[in-house]
Amino acid sequence: MKNKINTNIFLIIILTIFYGNAQGNLQNDNPISIEALTQKLNKTEPLTEKQYKNWTPKRTKDLKRTKYNINTKIPHSDSTSNLNITYKNDAKEIELIIIDCAKNATDMEMILFAFDMDNQFKEKESKEKKPSKPVYIKKINEEEHSVQILFEINKRIAVSAVGKNMNPEELWEYITHLHIEKLIK
Repeated sequence: MKNKINTNIFLIIILTIFYGNAQGNLQNDNPISIEALTQKLNKTEPLTEKQYKNWTPKRTKDLKRTKYNINTKIPHSDSTSNLNITYKNDAKEIELIIIDCAKNATDMEMILFAFDMDNQFKEKESKEKKPSKPVYIKKINEEEHSVQILFEINKRIAVSAVGKNMNPEELWEYITHLHIEKLIK
């Protein structure tokens, strides 16, 4: 998949959100201070290669896993615990980057910052006093027929998913079918 977003995944997302081009779906979440989160993540052991291998599904609905790499270097991330997976069929493709932020709170801080920025733009646009927290932030690239979704799980796992030839709702359906949250249960 041609995916320019992948090479600078977090930097591009943050800049996109900062300039107000991202959209989000809403959900209320449990607040936690950055200091408490950092302490918690620094005390948590990262997922192991074996845990990633045992979890990684061979399919998500009608898409077959065609590639996966564990613990590879990700641009603009200090993560040492991550998984990059590609699922596809003849018409559609999904690329997932899953980052465990244990012992690496910086990546989760960037994700939470992105959500806060997205909420600020929503508040300005809708004139609401208390916007809800987003479940995910999405960015649509109509030229490449792709959509990107960024989200976090339990303030520990950061996920970027890029889907080709699908809409955000369809990509979200594929993602939820994977049950990524089982990685940390």
